Amino acid sequence: MKKKAGLITGISLSLLMLAACTDNAEDADAGADEEADTEETADEGDSDDAAGSDEEAELRVWIMETGSPEEAEDYFDRVTERFNEDYPNVSVDVQFIPWLSAHQTLVTSIAGGSAPDISELGTTWNPEFAAMGALADMDDIVADWGMEDGWVDALEEVATYDETLFGVPWYAGVRQLVYNTELFEEAGVDVPETYDDLWEVGEAIINNTDAYAYPAVGISQHFVLPKIWHFGGELAVQEENDDGEMVWVSQVDQPEAVEAVEFYTDMYKEGFVPDGALNWSVLDTRQAFAQEDLAMTIDLPPGINAMINENPDLEDKIGVAPLPGNDSNASFVGGSNLALFEQSQNKELAAEYLKLLVSDEFITEWADFTGFFPGTIDGLNDPMFSEDETLSVFSDALVEGRSYPASPSWGRFEGENLFVAPIQEIMQGSKTAQEAMDDVAERMNNAFSTE
Repeated sequence: MKKKAGLITGISLSLLMLAACTDNAEDADAGADEEADTEETADEGDSDDAAGSDEEAELRVWIMETGSPEEAEDYFDRVTERFNEDYPNVSVDVQFIPWLSAHQTLVTSIAGGSAPDISELGTTWNPEFAAMGALADMDDIVADWGMEDGWVDALEEVATYDETLFGVPWYAGVRQLVYNTELFEEAGVDVPETYDDLWEVGEAIINNTDAYAYPAVGISQHFVLPKIWHFGGELAVQEENDDGEMVWVSQVDQPEAVEAVEFYTDMYKEGFVPDGALNWSVLDTRQAFAQEDLAMTIDLPPGINAMINENPDLEDKIGVAPLPGNDSNASFVGGSNLALFEQSQNKELAAEYLKLLVSDEFITEWADFTGFFPGTIDGLNDPMFSEDETLSVFSDALVEGRSYPASPSWGRFEGENLFVAPIQEIMQGSKTAQEAMDDVAERMNNAFSTE
């Protein structure tokens, strides 16, 4: 098949840095966050026990490193300055830790009895640490804040374990369809709304342009797994076992899921991407789209910015639309939550600091800084997001988006790249979609049985 030479010759530093911020928040599925009266925010739902305390204490707060450390430090200096207006004798030590080592750092600190008072958690880690008993119950805290119904549903769901809230959404990201309007015009096609549409558009692009069509790549679970929802399936569901306990049961071997995976891998086999895309990750996909060798991709707003930085000529050619869908077109919602740790000796003060971080005063600023969206509904309604032609496509998708099953095992699935090899085996023809998904379901159920 045709197509441009020199595709994917390198990965820019900017894209690598972006991946560290986004895909560890989401890939490691992450990765994505109003203006209000300060006095009103501070007064609402104040804890009677902690408000205005002269108590002396130290809080330890762990936040993931960002690409702009000085700006992040300045942000937290201002949060702490605001906090110290009410709690002048409390010092706050904010440490920035690398995403790649954060999980092990947290596990080690918990085992050693030295967990922080507050930490940022990748959303898929939240159930795992809750199941370990490491996180504090936040139901009463959030009720005191009057924010029981204020969160993005998908993020609240993954912060909930055994019907108890063990973290609060902070910032979020969601992928949508990104397309090259010039290539669409050249191919004479409109934005696809269904998967039948997507197939027709893909064929028209590869037949009528010099570009590939769609990122049916081998290494990106966030591209393939949401399609199982779109075809009417589920990744896993909770069922009651013989002991009356609710347990997770994999559904990826069910007909709807297998059909979705077949559709995705058939796009690869049909030449919607080059053969080398068997080993492409999201970074390679961005590179291909930035070089205008790929007409469509699936990405986050920071990914769009990175591609425009790579090729400024793209700026006037990029269109954004909801994902195509059949039964649904829900996107995976990833991001970060904030959690209080059970080992904290200052939970009430830590809760007050955490409340500031998710207040209208600060949550939207952090979301804007990171290029993501706030984890609160009020934050999403900020005109910065709701009235922007492009960003509103993403903020609307966040409200309707979904999370992966809130199982303690899910983070391990992602760490072990459980879904990568089976998709590549189907693409290479060494297994059928049913055979590959049977294997995945067996591994998932083995892990679920140990929870």
